Amino acid sequence: MSASAGPGEPADGSAAAAGTSAAAGAAPDDPEQLRQEIDRTREELGETVAELAAKADVKERARETATGLAGRVKGQVSQARRDAVVGAGIWRRQLAAKTPGTGRAAASRGGTTAGQLRSRAAAAGASVRQATPERVQRAAAQGAGQARQHRGPLAAGAVAVVVGYLVFRSLRRR
Repeated sequence: MSASAGPGEPADGSAAAAGTSAAAGAAPDDPEQLRQEIDRTREELGETVAELAAKADVKERARETATGLAGRVKGQVSQARRDAVVGAGIWRRQLAAKTPGTGRAAASRGGTTAGQLRSRAAAAGASVRQATPERVQRAAAQGAGQARQHRGPLAAGAVAVVVGYLVFRSLRRR
């Protein structure tokens, strides 16, 4: 009850909401009516608190949003994967038709093999590691550790970037 409401009247001023009627002539201080009004107010308050709690549960709302987004991203990723497999197969066949035996011919003529490229890359990596300041190496190691600890969000971010790129590329081609 508010300060402006009369005795036996609910805070909103409607006698019908309190289950009383001016014509019925019920006593405003009847204990049974007061109990009913208190019970009704408790129920309304409980419903209001439940609604507010649902709105304030940011974690649950974020989880629902993330679940919806994850479903959409998974669908888009699987479609992109299928498209990539089909495209790679087409490119592979086209390349094989245009360049039969080129890799073997290059290796037989003294061309660079995959093993040689790996050893050159390892040597280049070692020289870069030696030239990199220790502070930068520690920061890189710390970043790698954080990435290992948070693989899920990192993978989701990477997927989002790939999907965004694919969407951008497909829209640009139109």
